[in-house]
Amino acid sequence: MEQVTAEKKAATTQVFALNQDLAVLRRQYEEAQTELARHSPEIAAKQDASIAKQIKALQEELDVVRAENKIIRRKVQSWNRVICVLPHEVRLPYELNAKVAAFDPKWRFVVLDAGEEQGIRKEGELLVNRNGKLIAKVLVSTVEKDRCIANVMPGWELSEIIEGDTAIPAHPDSDAPSLSFGY
Repeated sequence: MEQVTAEKKAATTQVFALNQDLAVLRRQYEEAQTELARHSPEIAAKQDASIAKQIKALQEELDVVRAENKIIRRKVQSWNRVICVLPHEVRLPYELNAKVAAFDPKWRFVVLDAGEEQGIRKEGELLVNRNGKLIAKVLVSTVEKDRCIANVMPGWELSEIIEGDTAIPAHPDSDAPSLSFGY
C-alpha cells in the first residue's frame, strides 16, 4: 500500500508539474499571438511592399518586351515589303550577266560590275550563283552608270558570296528569244 501511495503521490506531483508547464506554455502562446497580432500589419506592409516591387519590375520588363516586339514587328513589315509585297516584279534584261566585284559580309551587300548601261534597275532581283549553284538572292538598292549595289535578301544567303560570283536576273525580261526545238 505504501508503494501505491508513493506512486500516487509521484503521479500527482508529475500531473501538477505538467499542469504548471501547460499553463506556462499557454501564457507563452497567448503572448506570441499578441505579439504576432501587433506585428502582423508590419509584416503585411513589408509583404505588400515586396509584392509592389515585384509588380513594378515585371511591368518594366513587360514594357521593354513590348518595345522590342514593336521594333521586331516593324522590321518584319519592312522585310515583307522588300521580299513579298513588291507592287510588281522589276524585269531585267534576260542576257544580263553581272559579276560580284565586292561583298561586305558585315552589312550584307554586294557591288556588281553592271549598272544602268547594262539595264540594271532599282529593286531588280538577281540570283547570285557559282558554277550554276544558287548562292544568294539580292535586291538592287542603288544603280550607277556601270555598277550597282544590292542587298542580300534575308533568308536567301545559301552560301558565302565571294568576288567573281555571277549574278543573273531573277525575273528576266520577257523579250528573251523563244527556244525552238524544231518539232
